[in-house]
Amino acid sequence: MSRIVEQGYHPDLGARALKRAIERQLTGPIAARLAALAPDAPTVVSIYPSGAGGIAPQVQPLVNAAPIDPPLSDRELEDLDLILDRVEDYLNDAEAASAATEPAPASRVSTANLSPRALSLFRRPRTNPADRQTRAAG
Repeated sequence: MSRIVEQGYHPDLGARALKRAIERQLTGPIAARLAALAPDAPTVVSIYPSGAGGIAPQVQPLVNAAPIDPPLSDRELEDLDLILDRVEDYLNDAEAASAATEPAPASRVSTANLSPRALSLFRRPRTNPADRQTRAAG
């Protein structure tokens, strides 16, 4: 928002200049993209900084998630590694899909602010699926 405020500031025109900057950089581009979508489609509007001090609004319709794998059995629910592997696989797929459609974020996710417990889960060693199946059979 500070980029719009900077570009829309004019001591003589007051709020009119800010209103025009908002319309030019946000309202107009977002309205044009929304007009291209189905009127009843749920939508996510994201705003990213762009080169030359501008902003780049992005309008993306929400889509239904792909069906999940069959529910886990009671025995599988007891296997934490299996559950975490499935969650990790899903997140990797979702991240790869979103990387193809979204601009690169201004910053990356960092482990600097994680608690020791969360960090231990984040750095959990991957187990071999064959080892997991052997353990489940035993």
